[in-house]
Amino acid sequence: GEINLENLLRKLMKIILRNSGANRAIILTKIGDQIFVNAESSVNENEINIFSKVLFEDYDGLSHLALNKVIFTSKYLLIDNLANNEINYEDKYFKNREIKSLLCLPLINNKVIRGYLYLENKFVNSVFTKEKLRLIEIIASQLATSLNMALLYQNIEQSEEKYRTLVDNLKDGVYIIQNEKIIYVNKAL
Repeated sequence: GEINLENLLRKLMKIILRNSGANRAIILTKIGDQIFVNAESSVNENEINIFSKVLFEDYDGLSHLALNKVIFTSKYLLIDNLANNEINYEDKYFKNREIKSLLCLPLINNKVIRGYLYLENKFVNSVFTKEKLRLIEIIASQLATSLNMALLYQNIEQSEEKYRTLVDNLKDGVYIIQNEKIIYVNKAL
C-alpha cells in the first residue's frame, strides 16, 4: 500500500472518480477537533488538487450545511434530486451551481471517524444508486484505513525530523552504534 499521503490521495481520488458516479470529489481528514480539506478533483478538469492545512471552515468549494449534517449525525447524507431538496434553498453554496446529486459520508476506521468523502454530480439525478453506494462505502472504508496509516507515517516522519534536528544541533557529541558500527555522528563530534 501507499504510505506517502500526497501519492495516496492522488491514487484514491482517481479510484473514487472512476467508480462512484461522481464528477467531483473532495477528501477531508479529521485531526483532533479540526477538519482539513486534503484533495479535490473533478472529472472535467482531470487534475487533482492537493491541499496542505486548509481548514474546512475556510474552504468554499463544498456545501458546509451538507458536511455539517454528516459531522453531526456521523451517518452518510444522500440527496438524489438536489433541486427538490430543502438544502438547495438553505445553503448559498448551491445558488450558482447546478448540482443534481450529492453524497457525503464519514470515513470510519476502527469505529473512529478519520475524515469525510464528499461527492457531487452535476449531470444526473439519482446517480448514487444502492449498488454504487455499496461500492462507495467499501472504497470509503479502505480510504479511511489508508488515510489513517498514511497520517501515522507522516507523523512518524515529522517526529523523526524534529528529533534529528534536535540531536544534530546539540552541543554535546552524540553517536549511534548499531551492529558494532557507527551509523550516526552529530555535528558536535
